[in-house]
Amino acid sequence: MADSSELFEAISHPTRIRILKILEDHPTSFAALKRELSIDSSGNLDHHLKKLSGLVLVQRDGLYALTDDGKEALTSVRTIEIWKDVEDRRSKALADAPRSFHTDYPRICGRSHRDIQHRLAHIIMAELGYQFLRLLDCLLLRHHHDDSVTTWSAQG
Repeated sequence: MADSSELFEAISHPTRIRILKILEDHPTSFAALKRELSIDSSGNLDHHLKKLSGLVLVQRDGLYALTDDGKEALTSVRTIEIWKDVEDRRSKALADAPRSFHTDYPRICGRSHRDIQHRLAHIIMAELGYQFLRLLDCLLLRHHHDDSVTTWSAQG
C-alpha cells in the first residue's frame, strides 16, 4: 500500500472485506475464492484481488493468503463493525427506553443527551482513530523498511 487512500479504497468494498475474512482462516485458491464468493466472472475476482495488493499475496503454491498488513486491515474493519453494532444497539435501546428515561436521565446526571452522545462519540472515534493510525504506521514503516532493504541489497 502506497498511502492511506489506497488502503481505504481497498477495504471499502464488501466483496474485498469478504475476501480478507475468507483468507483469515486459511490460504485459498482462486477457484475456491470464486466459488465461496459466488462470483461468476474471473475478471471480477481478479479486479478485487488487484485492489487488495499489499494486503493479499499469492504464495508459491498458488494459494492466496493475507499479509501482515492484510491482518491489520481486517482488525481495523472488525473494529469498525463492532463499533457499528454497539451504536446500533445503543440507538435501539434509547428508542425502546421508557419515556421517563428520556426526561429523567439528563436531570439525574446533570448533562444533556447530546452532551453524553458527543462525549461517547469522541471516545469511540479516538479509539478507531488510534486503530487506523496504528495500521497506517505499520504500513508506512514496512514500506520504508522495504525501500531500505531494496537500497541496501542493491549496494551489497
